[in-house]
Amino acid sequence: MDKSTNSQIIQNKTKSTAFTQTSRTSKISKGTISSLSFKIKLCCGVLELDCMRLLSLISLFINIAAFIIVAGVTIDMFNITQNSFSKVLIARGDALNTNELMLDIVRVGALSRNNSEVDKWYVYKEQMIDALDRFFEYVDPVVKLSNFNNGSKNGVDMYTLPLMEEIIILLKQNNYDRAFELYQGGTYQNATTTWYKQQSTVFNSVKTDSRDQDDLVYNSSTGTLIVVCVSLAVVIPIVIVMTILNIRRESTLTETLQNSRVIQLMDTMNDSTMSKFFKQACTTEKKTDSYFLLAEIMNFNKMKDEADMKTQANHIYQKFLVERKQSFRYINKAMVSIIGKEIQDAEGGGVFNVSLFREMELCVCSELIPTHRIFMKTIKGM
Repeated sequence: MDKSTNSQIIQNKTKSTAFTQTSRTSKISKGTISSLSFKIKLCCGVLELDCMRLLSLISLFINIAAFIIVAGVTIDMFNITQNSFSKVLIARGDALNTNELMLDIVRVGALSRNNSEVDKWYVYKEQMIDALDRFFEYVDPVVKLSNFNNGSKNGVDMYTLPLMEEIIILLKQNNYDRAFELYQGGTYQNATTTWYKQQSTVFNSVKTDSRDQDDLVYNSSTGTLIVVCVSLAVVIPIVIVMTILNIRRESTLTETLQNSRVIQLMDTMNDSTMSKFFKQACTTEKKTDSYFLLAEIMNFNKMKDEADMKTQANHIYQKFLVERKQSFRYINKAMVSIIGKEIQDAEGGGVFNVSLFREMELCVCSELIPTHRIFMKTIKGM
């Protein structure tokens, strides 16, 4: 193209800056995207939010609130679990079980005059001392231990151990009478009874405190689960709605963009100078048949006489849809078959369906839009 031709094209392009809304192009234009908006008055001005931004803010606030609540509950649960209540309960259970085994060995040996199990008593003694040491180590300092084990926090100071061991020694020496006498004596019975009462008081208080802590952990876990479930129940629908709105908006934007490109293509076809050079571009891109088909359809749409319309429709059908060996990309066989049937019915006296050619016009436009975009970029670059 020479400079005078380029100047002429640019002048024609400038004159057609406003797109012409004809009857065929207005059919495919569905208007602009409408969205719900909200205005919030702030101290520094007015904040205007559309539906998408409002949903995003609501979801953000809910997530932040849920995070703060869950973080607080988690910190509280961490503090609870650091108090070693499980270790205290294990030590308590070991002490109770071992003490009963020791008492049983002494009782069975003294009453039945049997010393076959006395060696096991020393094993249980070491286990009892270890259990008490662990209990004193992990128990909460607030638990009152002054009346337990004579105030000592050492398992070896358990005051019933020497009394039981004295009986065990007598049983090992086969001195069953003296062992029985000590077992029935008031010193041993009073000591074991006192130990049992003190042990029950302390161990039961620890058990109660542990149950309270278990309840706190359970309530905290339940609260966390409720917060998470409520957050999910609110946030997930919001995310779904936002996704649907985004998809619809993208679809509408794509359709609007496609409509604007169709309108630009129509304006180019209606401009004699631009149409001539666009034809050259279609020849280069091997879209000549699509160009001529669109031109014929546009002439058809401008016709008013029904007879001329039928003739033109038959001409388009025979030349571009029947005789052409290669089918168009966006015009399927079903559309060609329907158009052929409509033309036959119209020739027999029926009413011709004009909308089919408007639909085919859009299909041809879709095929020519990529070529037209390249053409427009070339024009703008001049």
